[in-house]
Amino acid sequence: MDAIARKALAAMCALSVFVPAIQTPAQAAVVEESSVVTVTADEVGPFFHNLELDKGRISSLKFTDPASVGGTQDSSFYIDFRFNGQRGLGNAENTTVDTRKEGKVQVVTMRNRDDALGAAWTREFRIDGNKITVRVEVENISAEDGYFQLDMTNQVNTARQLQGAYEDGVFTVGPEFGGYNAQLTFDGAYSSGVANSFNDTTQAGEVGFVDEAGAMFQRGRWIEEIDAGQTAVAEATITMETQDSAVDPDGDGLPDVWEEQGLTLADGTAMPLNEWGADPNRPDIFLQMNWMPSEFESRGCFDNPQQRACAEANTKSYRPSADVLQQLVDKFDEHGVNLHIDAGESYSNIPNYAERHGGEYGEFKRYYFQGVMPGLKLMDNIDELLGNRSAVFRSGMIGDSMGPGNYSVGLSLVGDNAFYVANHERMTTDEQLRNTIMHELGHTLGLDHNGSTKFANEVPKSDYLPNYYSVMNYLYQFSHFDYSDEEAVSGGPLPQECNRPGVNCYTGDYRVPADWDNLIINTGHIGRPVGAAGVDGKAVDAKALQAVEARAKQFAAAEAQNGTAEVALDAKKLQAGKKGEVTLRVKNPGADLDRYDIQVVTPNGAFHDAVVLGGAFGQADNEVTVKVPVVPGNAAVMPVDVKVTNGKGATAFEDRFAVDVETNAKAAPSDAMAGATNTGAAQAPRPEKQRETSQTLTTKVEQPAKPAAQDKQEPAEQKPAADSQGNAKAESPNIAAIVIPIIAILAIIGGIAGVVGSGMLG
Repeated sequence: MDAIARKALAAMCALSVFVPAIQTPAQAAVVEESSVVTVTADEVGPFFHNLELDKGRISSLKFTDPASVGGTQDSSFYIDFRFNGQRGLGNAENTTVDTRKEGKVQVVTMRNRDDALGAAWTREFRIDGNKITVRVEVENISAEDGYFQLDMTNQVNTARQLQGAYEDGVFTVGPEFGGYNAQLTFDGAYSSGVANSFNDTTQAGEVGFVDEAGAMFQRGRWIEEIDAGQTAVAEATITMETQDSAVDPDGDGLPDVWEEQGLTLADGTAMPLNEWGADPNRPDIFLQMNWMPSEFESRGCFDNPQQRACAEANTKSYRPSADVLQQLVDKFDEHGVNLHIDAGESYSNIPNYAERHGGEYGEFKRYYFQGVMPGLKLMDNIDELLGNRSAVFRSGMIGDSMGPGNYSVGLSLVGDNAFYVANHERMTTDEQLRNTIMHELGHTLGLDHNGSTKFANEVPKSDYLPNYYSVMNYLYQFSHFDYSDEEAVSGGPLPQECNRPGVNCYTGDYRVPADWDNLIINTGHIGRPVGAAGVDGKAVDAKALQAVEARAKQFAAAEAQNGTAEVALDAKKLQAGKKGEVTLRVKNPGADLDRYDIQVVTPNGAFHDAVVLGGAFGQADNEVTVKVPVVPGNAAVMPVDVKVTNGKGATAFEDRFAVDVETNAKAAPSDAMAGATNTGAAQAPRPEKQRETSQTLTTKVEQPAKPAAQDKQEPAEQKPAADSQGNAKAESPNIAAIVIPIIAILAIIGGIAGVVGSGMLG
């Protein structure tokens, strides 16, 4: 694609209007304008439509079969006439027009007369569904015999290579795959042919010439003598047929032969759509989801956590949850559409799909479109993320803000294959992310903020139509998880959403057809001829498939643990009144990395640490060892309260551990707090290469503030004793200071072990 074409296509971002391949003609009409006569079809089907019949030389012909992947074929039809070597010219001033209807056939007749030239000529266009007949009559109105030359030339306006053939007086012209065949006749022509250039189509006296280099131009040429007062006639026909390889009755842009036999790309890549759940009788949408990594990962903070930037680096995961994606799949299924998603190893609902392409991609960018044209960037995404697979898949990318100060949540190529979701700091819920994905995907399906682009000229150009209940409507983007399934009609009181700042609700009349009935799935790159129908029949690699499915189950299990933490505590040879340490092994069992705040409270002090841990799935940095300095009191068991909060401020772990202490007393240590031990966490296995340092951002030991009363039996506050360094031991305010004396008393009188149970910090 050349640079100009890329820029033009890139300009069709979210608010643009895309001219769809599937036409919905307005009411049938024939309108004479100054230089052309426009003819509009009266129904949807494999018909010629929206024709512009020129009073001069070049007419525009359009043909669409909505039950195919061929889209709209546009042709230019030339009529060039000479009498006695002089060009006959028709124009707005010397052309009279008559129109009539013969059953379903629309007839347009144009008449011209040039006395100086000595000729009168009539052009008649008969439009009959998928067939056009052009008849030209030339009358010699002079007193002398003369001759005429008439050329009728059809040019198919396409970048695709066209092939030509000639048999029994009929030319057949079309692409190799996935388009239309034009069948042309030039009855009684002196010469005729097809070629890739305008002037190479005809050789003197040769009928049925076919240029092997191509067939973009098709021409018939008539050369005859006309007696004075006589008339000569020339006639050409064009009949359009959909190629078998382009048949697509469900309108999803994927030819039936692909959905039934699969597709092999030009590079040999097999895409067995028939095994991936494609259905020729139900629309299929294939979507590949990718997302950027966190800033923390992109900056290499796991390897070098002491970088200054790592302290504030963004740890947000941009990955959509499996639940979000499944909700999208279910929503489309409710409306009769198969949505197939490849989100890498984290999620896919595509059966027999071993090689996944979705998932984390590229580097973190705070402003995704900074310094680039957004449309061109999305087109680059199609090339980089999909390549020729874009004939089947759409691309969805998730990242951070689009630009400085820009808190919009997404951008799309309307009616094409790519969109972007800005999952920035103001996007705080899965529901917001889910609805935004559906909104931006909707743009690639031909939906705008005021409904389907099929009706772009019939619906007010407003982003705020009060009764249009659709996720596409800015009024309801975050509150309505659905496209509209019924016509929206103006009227009634304005909803409260219209009272939001910056909202300007439309108050005029409107009717918006239902979104679900008017999706334009067959758009952009979908269905492009990028290979051959069929695959080699090689069976799916069962081992590879089992492996990827097993990893998906593991990922799902890890995803369910997002936001939690596992903590195991290890302490050896702690002695009363002497400095020691306890070791915490803190693990992130979730799928995504997270920032954790670790708080540890003992009778003698408090400890705080902040760490970032990678996800448990496929990352080596999901566990850290934290050493906590302690000075045990003279009690057989020291309580250690551990609380871990995640990056969202929610509690990830909270529990009390009981740690044995060698006391100065000769009595055997009591096991009265055995019931308080977190046995599950303590049994976590220690990895072979346990990390002795963490991605620690802040670490300090602090004296605890006086806690709230925990027990009515709390004695009067006691001043803590000093340790060997002269530091006060803030032991008595903590609940442990209450528990330990009680245990000691019970031990003296033969108390009962287990009186004190496990507790939780408030």
